This record gives sequence, structure tokens and C-alpha cells, in this order.
Amino acid sequence: MYWKVGKDFVDGRLWHLLDSVFANDPSDRYGVLQFLGPSGPFVFGMKNCAFLGRSPPGIAALAAGQHCGLRGGAGPCNVQYLLENIDFSKMHAQQPRLAFGANSNVGDAAVLPVFVTKDRSLGGFRSIVSSHLNGFAAAGCVPIDSTWAKDALGCEVSLRRLNIWGDDAGVLTLVGPGFNVVRDMTFPAEGRNGGDIKYDGVRNGYGSLVLSGQDYELTGLFNGPDRSWIVEFSDPVLDDYFGTDWVNLRVGGETCQLRQSDDRSFICAMGEFGGLCNSRTLSSHNIIAAGHVRCADGSPNPTPSPPSPSSTHTSSTVSQTTSTTSSSASTSRQAPVLFPPISGGSANWALHRELNCWDGHGARSLPNSNPLLGTYTVEGCREQCEMNLECEAAVIAKHVSTPKFPCFLRTILQISQCRDYADFDVWEIRRTTVTASTTSRSTVVTSATSTTTSITSSASSTSSSSSGDFVPVDGGIDRACRGASSGDNSPSYYVIQNGISGLEGCKAICIIDALCQGIEYSTGRCELWVRPGGIEATAAVSGFICLRYTGAPTTTPSPWSFFPVDGGVNRACRGRSVNDNLASYYHVAASRGMSLTQCQAACAELAGCQGIEHNQGGRCELWTKSIQATRSLTGYTCLRFDAWRLYQGSNCYEGHGGSLLHYITEKISVDGCKAECLKKDHCEGISVRSGWEESPCWLYTQINLNSCVLDYPDYDFWHRLQ
Repeated sequence: MYWKVGKDFVDGRLWHLLDSVFANDPSDRYGVLQFLGPSGPFVFGMKNCAFLGRSPPGIAALAAGQHCGLRGGAGPCNVQYLLENIDFSKMHAQQPRLAFGANSNVGDAAVLPVFVTKDRSLGGFRSIVSSHLNGFAAAGCVPIDSTWAKDALGCEVSLRRLNIWGDDAGVLTLVGPGFNVVRDMTFPAEGRNGGDIKYDGVRNGYGSLVLSGQDYELTGLFNGPDRSWIVEFSDPVLDDYFGTDWVNLRVGGETCQLRQSDDRSFICAMGEFGGLCNSRTLSSHNIIAAGHVRCADGSPNPTPSPPSPSSTHTSSTVSQTTSTTSSSASTSRQAPVLFPPISGGSANWALHRELNCWDGHGARSLPNSNPLLGTYTVEGCREQCEMNLECEAAVIAKHVSTPKFPCFLRTILQISQCRDYADFDVWEIRRTTVTASTTSRSTVVTSATSTTTSITSSASSTSSSSSGDFVPVDGGIDRACRGASSGDNSPSYYVIQNGISGLEGCKAICIIDALCQGIEYSTGRCELWVRPGGIEATAAVSGFICLRYTGAPTTTPSPWSFFPVDGGVNRACRGRSVNDNLASYYHVAASRGMSLTQCQAACAELAGCQGIEHNQGGRCELWTKSIQATRSLTGYTCLRFDAWRLYQGSNCYEGHGGSLLHYITEKISVDGCKAECLKKDHCEGISVRSGWEESPCWLYTQINLNSCVLDYPDYDFWHRLQ
């Protein structure tokens, strides 16, 4: 197979090759079991493919870089090969499975392509990169046996392409992880291992590779008042597939966070035989101009909107859920979540979500721990910190789409000086033993039993001394809880706990759950109601009790919609079938001690999360693989994430954080309005009238949460997260 050119499909599909077999008859003296794959700044996808048979030696079963540097293939040659379920096990050819460089005398071909996956297609690695980029060995990449991949390093971390489009600015230099080595100026490295990026005159641009979730600085001859360059990081199709990846890029003293989901309109039209990239800059691009990087502003254009708020409404805005390194220490951070000791440990822990502490920003890096060599589970990283008596915090780069993560150990911790930072979590170790009452209304998890179905009598007996009380709704007895009306009973309103030892046990669980608004109880079955508006109605159902919790916060945290898969209760999540349960499908947020609500919150904060599996001992799995099946397993719950977040009493509309995509005058339910949004590719959120069972429906795109109006009591805004 000889493939010159590739491109991203305009309809967003991933796969150029699907359900294919590449075979060679050993009696055929001419044929070679060899796929010469294309090269260029794009994703090339292969799924459900197998290589089998015997042939004379070729370059490799799959060789990247065909026609690199030539018209047709062109460059920059940092193609990202995305592999899923690729089987090389039946090969008998005397050649490696993978290689870099295919019929090209251009150094880029042997250096810049990268293979990526999230299953076992790469022998357990997440990325495979050319060994000529030897600086990535310091980031945990290791040499691979030449019979598997020729001149290659296998990495447990995610590598992605980085491109700069525009005029020739000389040789650029990239400084950061992967490039801190002595430059190799011989062919084919030609300085690329030390961060040199050479201009590609065929396409008018530059290309290199970077580690996702890291900080880089770029230098070059970026001068001239009328000259500008567009910076592009990876591809949107990988953002949809892996979840959000990013890098921070510093140019001229300014820093922008680049994401795979960034706008890349009009960057490059290939044209016949790979014509020049005459890119057109937009305000939504990340741009280098006048020697500095300028971040995309993403401002929408005005169009018609629903009714404006009255003059009494303030201009306060909805807080954006994701922050970058430019943020100063926030004064409105959510309180840390407290966790008990890990298995075999003695220290308690405080989890600070979406925070980062590093040198000059609230902490100091411990020697040889920035990061530690290799990758770790969350628990494994915390164990490394506990074993080092100088360690005061474990910082985990949770953006990596694998069960293991880069792990950073910090000392001299000052949480107030740390920075809000998307995709990082800080686990603060508290070596002095602390205790907490199960009756305290906080996010403290005192032990695994606080979330199991066997609440003890002692815990139950103290529930009456809590800061709140339980009061009957509509008499309470023989009443089932409902939302806005007697027929409003969405599964997203409550969390089911089975096997509870009595009504008092159900109350005890509600008291320690930070979102609980009340309970519905019947023999052995407990519903924790987490609906943002609380319990507003009931239905007459014999044998049920409905109680409202008066200690609940008057304004609950923003809720998320989860729906049971195959009934949800006593079901364990699976992929395509009942036995499809690869470890790469999910991330273990906690091995024990995490409540179901906390597990849901962790899923809502994880880009690409498809749902959760939670058991009664507090184990929480965050699934990034689509949940298509379940397995019967007592004590487990499987829920699919609806990927919406509610901003109650808020509105995003024209000129205030949104651009109108469609207006439905007919009154429909919230779920119906969501369904209309899901039909449209560019719909990012909906507005509905607050408190109405059915409402007109506004569909919006180009959402900027910082500009939405918070104090708008007549409307609710639902933000589509995926």
C-alpha cells in the first residue's frame, strides 16, 4: 500500500482505514507486507486492521512519512497516526511493525511523525516517537525493541503535533520537556532533538512535537509590523477521541494555553498537489505578532436574542469552570475535599481540584521529582509523597488520557499562593491524624463505611444532632419525592443507595453528602435527592417516605445529569460487550472512600468523561470510553454522563456570552430542548424559562461563560460540556 496524502475528514470522522486486513502470500516473490503511510500536519486514523503473512523484508508493516517534503505529501511532516485495535500478532515477515521514514530523503520524515493510541495497539504505550528525538527519554519514554519498532521510543505520556503557520522567520527554537539535550546536527535529527524547527517552504509553516500538559517557550525572528503567524496545536478529532489535551506556549514574555479544540478556520487549504498555505488570521486564532503571542479571544458576533434582563439585573458573570496559568490565586475556590489514609498509609489528605503549585507559585519542587520518572496512578503518586518526609503535596497532571499520570512532588507548600490551573490536582498530605464526625455536613469522607449500605447504629443515633433536620413533605408518609410537580421524577434528581439499614441510615448518608436536599425512603432503598431546586412536590405511593433536609445549602453546587445504564443499580460498566473492560477505558479517581456524588462531580470535571462506575466501598471509575454494556455485579452502580451543566437563574444570550443559533417558540421540556441542541453540531448550550415545566427554547453557540449574566432569575442556562 502506497498512500501519499491525508487530511482530516470534513464530517469529523476519524478513520481513513477501517475493518481491513493486509496480508501477503509467502509464495509471492514480488509482494511485500508493507504500508507506506502519508505525512503532513493532520491525523491519519486506522481502526480494526490486521497485518498477517510472510514476505521479503520491507521498511516495516506500517511506515510513516511517505512523500514528506514533496508536493502531494508536503510538510511539516508531524503526522499523528491514530491506531485502534490494530493487530500485528500474525506477522511473520522479517521486518518491524513500525518505522519512521518512508521513501524520503527529508529528515522530517524520520523524526516528526508520531503514533498514538489508547488501547493495546502500540504494545501498551500511549505514544511511539522517533528515537532521534532522544530528549523525550528524560520524560519517561524508553527504547523499543527493533523487532517491534525501528529507531523508536515508547511513551506512557501523550505527544501531539505543534505547528506555526506564516512567513519564514528563520530557524525557530522550542524550549521545554523533550528538548533539553545537546543538539544532534547529523542527518536526520539536524538539531530537531534540541528544539530546532525548520521552515517548510512547500506549505509555508513549521512543525514539531510536544508533550501534552507541559510548558514550552518558542523563539524566532518574529518581527515586522505586518507579519503574523498562527499557532496550531494538534487536531479537534483527537480532542473528541481522547478528551482535552493542551500545552502552554510562551512567546515574547506572554503565554497562551493551546488546546486541540481551538479554532483553525482558514489556516490552510491544501489545494491541488498540496499548494501553499496562505493562511488568514482571525481573532479566534492564537497568533504571534510583534514578537509576542496573542491568545484567541473567541468573541462572538451579535445576532438576535431573547428578552434582555431588566435594569435591576447586575452584570455579574458566570464563573468559568476552567482556568489557565494566567489566573491569580482565586478567593472563591471550592473547599478542599478531605480523604482518609490510602491503603497501608497513615496520613490524611486534602484534595484541591484544578490547582497547581510549583516553584514561585506556592511550593518548591523536590529534587528529581519535577516530575518523577515514569507515570503513576493517583494513589501511587500519593504513596511516593508519603514515603518522602519532605513532601507536602503531590501534584497530578490529570489531563493525560491514561490510567497513569505524571507525578510532581512539592515541599514548602502555601496553598494561597498556588494558581488555578485546569487539568491539575493538588493532593495536600496531612501527616497529623485528624478525625471527623459522620454527622458533620461537610465533604469529609471519614471512612469507607460512610458511603456503604451498612451505616452503623451509632452513626444513625447521632443524626439528630446535625446542623439541619428532616421534615415531612406533604405529610411525608406514603409519599414519593418529586421535582417541580407530581410527575417530575427525572433519574438525574437523585442517587440510589440500596440495602440501607433503616430510615435513620438513609438520613445519615444524606447528612454527609454535600449535595443532598432530602431523601425518599422505602424498605432497603434510599434515594438521596440532589436536584438543584430541591424537593418541591410528591406523589402518593404506598410504603414510601419523603423528607426534606433543612440543613441543605440554599444554593446547591451546579448539578450534572447522570442516567442509569441497564437500570444502573447492581451493574458494572462495560465497553462494547459484557466482558469488554480494558483498564484504558477508565481512570480510577478513588479506590475507596469516595461518595457517589463526589464521583459524579469528578466525572463532570474530567474532559471526555462518558460516565461512572461506583461501588459501595467508595471506588470510583471515570469512564472515557463509551459505555455500551454492563455486567451484573452486586453493590455496583453504572451511570452515563449526560454532559450538561446547569447555571440556575443565569442566562447566556446575544452580546452576553452567546450567539443565537436557533429559537423554538413552541413550549417544550428541558430534555426536549437539550435534544434539539444535540441535533446541531455547533450548539453549545440552551436557555429556558426558569421554573417552567415547558418553555420556549433558545439554542446558542460560541459560549463565553465569563460574559454570561449571573443574576437573571427568570432564566436557566444549560451548558453542553461535550
